[in-house]
Amino acid sequence: MAGKLKTVIFGAGGFAREVLPFVRLCKGYEVLRFVDVDPAGDKIDGVAVMAEKDFWVKYKKLGIRGAVVAVGEPAVREKIFVKLKQTGLRLPAVIHPSAVLPKGFSCGEGAIIYPLVAAQVNVRIGAGVLLNTGCTLGHDTIVEDFANINPGVNLAGNVRIKKRAFLGIGSTVVEKISVGENTTIGAGAVVIDNMPDHVIAVGIPARIIRNLTE
Repeated sequence: MAGKLKTVIFGAGGFAREVLPFVRLCKGYEVLRFVDVDPAGDKIDGVAVMAEKDFWVKYKKLGIRGAVVAVGEPAVREKIFVKLKQTGLRLPAVIHPSAVLPKGFSCGEGAIIYPLVAAQVNVRIGAGVLLNTGCTLGHDTIVEDFANINPGVNLAGNVRIKKRAFLGIGSTVVEKISVGENTTIGAGAVVIDNMPDHVIAVGIPARIIRNLTE
């Protein structure tokens, strides 16, 4: 492990456990700890779990220089990410080697890209984005910071997914459509109209069922 960047994974749930082998596949990183608000066990797959309150006190002493934020809730992920940025720790993008990403693919720091993701030309994803297993992104699509694109989601060309949006498993967004900030699209929904900020939409075609600002 000599010379490898000592790294922690924030989170200790299913998402964090899934991400551990991806980080291990990234050359140059040694996963030293999981970090969780309320650790439920001592170790996960041989990696010790530490309380978040202890991390902020001990990370320098432990020689930790990098962090991966594997927390499913977009707003919580952003909050942790911003705090880590202030410490100067590195926040690497974690990309599974089976992902199909074209030359020129633009990826923000801290993004996590799962197996079998496929992106077309001129796709850009922001910081802290989650692209989960088997999702597809059409040409010229933009996914803004901390959005969740869940397993089997299909985004057509020229789609824009705004900050902290959450696209449920197997949902589809057709060409030239935008999905607003903090908006949730239900599992299996088909989005054929632009979606505003702060709503929940479900169904085929997707229809708004709740305004989150009310």
